[in-house]
Amino acid sequence: MDLDKLEELYVMKDKGLLSEEEFRRLQNELLNPVPGAAPAAVPDGGTVSDCSAAGLFKGSFLAFLSAFGRWHDVGGRTSRFDYWGFSFASLVISFVYGLAKPFIKDFFGAGHSLLSLAFALLSLLFSLALFWVSLTVLIRRFHDIGRRGWWMFLIIPLLLFPFYKGDKTANRFGPAVETNEKRAVRLIWTVMIPEILCLFLFAAVFFIGMASGYSNAMHRFRLTKTTDQILSISGNIRTLFAGRPDYGDAENANMMKTLGVVGEDLCRDPHCSALVNAYGGDIHIKARRNGGFSLYYNDLPKDACVALTVFGWNAALKDFEGLVVNPEKGISEANRFVAPPSPAEAKAVCSSEKNSIIWLMR
Repeated sequence: MDLDKLEELYVMKDKGLLSEEEFRRLQNELLNPVPGAAPAAVPDGGTVSDCSAAGLFKGSFLAFLSAFGRWHDVGGRTSRFDYWGFSFASLVISFVYGLAKPFIKDFFGAGHSLLSLAFALLSLLFSLALFWVSLTVLIRRFHDIGRRGWWMFLIIPLLLFPFYKGDKTANRFGPAVETNEKRAVRLIWTVMIPEILCLFLFAAVFFIGMASGYSNAMHRFRLTKTTDQILSISGNIRTLFAGRPDYGDAENANMMKTLGVVGEDLCRDPHCSALVNAYGGDIHIKARRNGGFSLYYNDLPKDACVALTVFGWNAALKDFEGLVVNPEKGISEANRFVAPPSPAEAKAVCSSEKNSIIWLMR
């Protein structure tokens, strides 16, 4: 036993340079040395050594073991290397455990309900222990830069302070920690680069999902809006022109807006000289020679064209005579439908990037 070092510990404790927990730990290491282990390092000037001397990877796992050995210590200091070493080892262990967990669970769960329950309980206990030890390490990391542990409840310190170098001299939380700062920086990059890559990957997946969800939502909105428009316009025209000999006035977009057949949101300009659909294409209302009328929509995307074609217009619209998909290409049995076609038939006729449909009303 080194009496000089033990005396130094008492002097440092009396001066307030060592917390009670740190004093007890160092005192225990001096009084009860582990065979083969290095003695507690308290050289002149009051310093202790961290695990950086063991190298990047070995030191990280030693820091992990040291953190669990100090699970009760919330008053001492933890160097930048030991903090990030603990974080790195925790990530590696958690990753390996995540890969092995399904196999372990299957092994214990195959006809052994008690073993399965024991495994689940051990997993929970380990998770709780890891959380608590992580908390104590973080508190001691704040102590290492001269800050109290409650600073970790503030977002910016929590994000920045773990990167700071520790105090080079003893502070109110304990003696200075002798560390290899170059290895600490390399260790930080070793931990942060995978996390940054995962963050970018998560952000990419998130924004792609958001874009896809927004696109799907807009498709449903425009499709629902178009369906409602066709039903509303047809019903309003039928009511307005009841008893009239023809539908000639229905071709006047401004008159249709004035009479309430169409809303202002369908007008392409303030004077409502033309009508516009939800996809940016045209809406034309035409009187038919047989006394009926037609609705024409163009610039419809493929998916909208298919959905509108297979909709049950024959049941939804009164006096519905049929619809024609892409009438510009000619009218035949292949593109004219009275009853809803199958999705395959609709996809076959809605073959262009931009399509048109005309609804024929008696």
